[in-house]
Amino acid sequence: MRMLISLILLFIVAFLCALATILEAKFNTSFAKEYIYNAWYFHILFLFLACILLSFLYKMRKKLSIFLLHLSLIIIFIGACLTHFFAKEGIIHLKNNESTQEFLSTQTFLTFKINNKSIKNEDFTKSINLENNILDFVELSNEGSYANVLSDDLNDLALLSLKLNIDNKDYSLELRQNECALINDINLCFDAKKDKNYIMFSLENNEFFINSDEELLFKNSYKDEKITKKSKIDYGLYYTKDFSFSIIDALKSAKLGYKLSGGDLKILHLKLNKKDDIYLALNEEFKKDNISILWAQDSFDLGFKMYLKRFKVDYYESSKIAKNYKSELLVLDDDKKFDFELMVNKPLDYKGFRFFQHSFDEDFSGTYISVNKDPGKNITYLGYFLLFISAFLNLFSKEFKQLLKATLLIFLCFNTNLKADDLNSHLKILDEVLVLDLNERILPFYSYSKDLCIKLKSCKNEHSLSVFKLTSDVDFVNNARLIYVEKGFFSKLGINNNYAKFSDFYQDSKYKLSKELKNTLQKGESNFNEFDKKLVKLDERVNIFYLIFTGELFKILPELSEGKLVLKSIFAQDLSLENQKIANKYINSILLAKLSNDYKNANEILLEIKKMQQAYSSLPSDLNIKAQIFLSKINGFDYLLFAYLFLFILAFFSFKSAYFLSLLSFVCFSFLLALRAFIAGYAPFSNTYESLIYIAFVLALIMLIFRNKLIFILASLLCVCILLSVLLNEINPQITNLTPALNSIYLSIHVSVISASYSFFALSCALSFLFLCKENKIFLNQAKLFTHIALLLLLCGNFLGAIWANESWGRYWGWDSKETWTLVSILFYSIVLHLKYTKIYSDFLYALLNFYAFNSILMTYFGVNYFLNGKHSYAGFKSEFIYYKYLILYVILILILSLIFIYKRKKKCKN
Repeated sequence: MRMLISLILLFIVAFLCALATILEAKFNTSFAKEYIYNAWYFHILFLFLACILLSFLYKMRKKLSIFLLHLSLIIIFIGACLTHFFAKEGIIHLKNNESTQEFLSTQTFLTFKINNKSIKNEDFTKSINLENNILDFVELSNEGSYANVLSDDLNDLALLSLKLNIDNKDYSLELRQNECALINDINLCFDAKKDKNYIMFSLENNEFFINSDEELLFKNSYKDEKITKKSKIDYGLYYTKDFSFSIIDALKSAKLGYKLSGGDLKILHLKLNKKDDIYLALNEEFKKDNISILWAQDSFDLGFKMYLKRFKVDYYESSKIAKNYKSELLVLDDDKKFDFELMVNKPLDYKGFRFFQHSFDEDFSGTYISVNKDPGKNITYLGYFLLFISAFLNLFSKEFKQLLKATLLIFLCFNTNLKADDLNSHLKILDEVLVLDLNERILPFYSYSKDLCIKLKSCKNEHSLSVFKLTSDVDFVNNARLIYVEKGFFSKLGINNNYAKFSDFYQDSKYKLSKELKNTLQKGESNFNEFDKKLVKLDERVNIFYLIFTGELFKILPELSEGKLVLKSIFAQDLSLENQKIANKYINSILLAKLSNDYKNANEILLEIKKMQQAYSSLPSDLNIKAQIFLSKINGFDYLLFAYLFLFILAFFSFKSAYFLSLLSFVCFSFLLALRAFIAGYAPFSNTYESLIYIAFVLALIMLIFRNKLIFILASLLCVCILLSVLLNEINPQITNLTPALNSIYLSIHVSVISASYSFFALSCALSFLFLCKENKIFLNQAKLFTHIALLLLLCGNFLGAIWANESWGRYWGWDSKETWTLVSILFYSIVLHLKYTKIYSDFLYALLNFYAFNSILMTYFGVNYFLNGKHSYAGFKSEFIYYKYLILYVILILILSLIFIYKRKKKCKN
């Protein structure tokens, strides 16, 4: 009975966590925390679960691995309670050459004072009653601003806030009564008269009106009309011939005050005596008559001084992308002093405090350092240690008979020889010349040109030649059909196939898509429909084509600028004298070579540029360049798709042959992953493309480990499906620079372990599905084994993520949607695994719930990125393929399958 109660509690917690992520997406994070995460009943649920778990420990004492696993969860819970209720958290803001001996708490409080009586309150959900005056909390915003707000004083002038779009650029405009603004020869006026060329706003009888002597159109979701007479203003888009605008706010009387949006201030909204609205910024006091309200935060003494020598940012070579943030600190403690370089993923521990690099001033003149004193850290880490030990011991239990095997990774290097002095010989040299790409990453021209052609959706077979000719051959530019166009744009461009010339987009020097693009951009990205998304992508391809042939993207010349290495285009106007000379020589040699087809001189100059690059050790090495070109040339992961498809088919006829060939395929797979890691300089788990490839890699490993025909067939099929989804969704395979927070060994292990668990969960789901179709005990036993392995991996991976978060930011858990849904998945699968200890257990019920539980994994990996809010941007991407209608169809399919399985089960029981 206790087990059934605990499973019901687990389900309630999982349901509440899932609900909280939906509420967060619908409202905000504060709402989800107030009503679920920080609610008293949520804490009570966890306490009940811990007590029930504690009551089971005695029965588990004979199975060491199971005992340690559950004991570790109790210890982690105790550590989490100590952290949650007793830890001190705060922030230090230091300017360069400043020092401090205290930090400000992240916890804030309200002091409500009337005459000489006062109340201090830290729980904003409760009303404060003092001297028959009631103070209520309404809302807290971390995105507030000091701006124009509605005034109670009718003598204050009215104000209109407008958002203008001029030449596809957005501008803000505030118009007060009796003011005009001249925009592209049109007067925008608010109760100020103009005889002609005007758009007039007026306030009459507390209502706003608009009128114009210019052609003015209005459009929103339910209106599309021409403004021909004075009419009430509405929220939508107004169009003139030269620009458009929308009304953001209309205030009948305006004053400067705090509002809950539009900035980065912390703003607290309160209500006094149920009628007066009060807005307070942090550490600010409100006074009225004998009433005083202060919203503030406590300060704590460190016991030593912290001095900031300077804050600096390290960038990737020749890039504006930050590689790391550093605060150079001097700690002064009585007679003791020492220097410390505080960085992301490199905290400072001193006298029980832990300091983290949090953020910095926009002008880089100062730093924000988060600080905590956590009494639960050591206990929590002990729990993590026991969890990892128990997971390891589980590998040797009876249920885990097959152990992991080591795999040898091979590396390859090759050379190319030049023979003729024609265009091909020039391209072979150019392929190895380093270029700065659109994302400010340095890579060889071969890989770069391929990335550009992927964006253009063309020239995939001859990308080096096409990109080079776009830069150097005007005739080729005028005639090349390299811009991919969807069918819906054919009539607008006057073409009849999917590839257009650059000139197809212009008529008498006017951009044919300008009007549609302007309307689309004015909507805002969140309101884009399918046509809008395709239009923006098409415009991006046109812009990339333009940047290629203008030479803007041909950044190959190394140059030191303010002590920092940059790569500049050969057509740049600000080149050094030496680089200007070599750029002119190279451009002239290309023009001559085009006439004579003799590229000998051009080759020599290009080799000279290559030598200039090689003089800088910070640029990628020759080995790295060759590796990038090799990986770009072979399209290895695409070929692996066909390899595993072949293995899937072959396994039905000759399992031994398929297994032998899978060894070779796995060696190739391992080599390609290792090669990508070598090129990137980090473990290849940082984006959707890499994580999907890694999940397929783990499935390939499972095929080898278990040596079972059924597992082999299912794993190879799932491997094919994942690789096919990568190919069909056209997920960008481009390697990018890592942000500072992601450059951590903990992250690499965290993502790799969790991604590996997804592979086992997928196999477990497939085996459960087979069992539901044909009740074979072998299917169910294999499903149970994979669910055990997967849940252990997911637990370990999740807590490794907590260690990474604590080492990077000083917090284990932030109730981010991705984190929360990982917890939901753990809870759902825990229910499935513990079901066998209850009286309601049956093989059919286990398989059905195991089949259902995989949906929580799909939600964690894909759904969070599509439908919810989250900070794990590195873990997913927004696809153009997924829509709500597909989600609805998927749910209907699952329900139909469930009904079929239940009907089939009942029919079997009757017989």
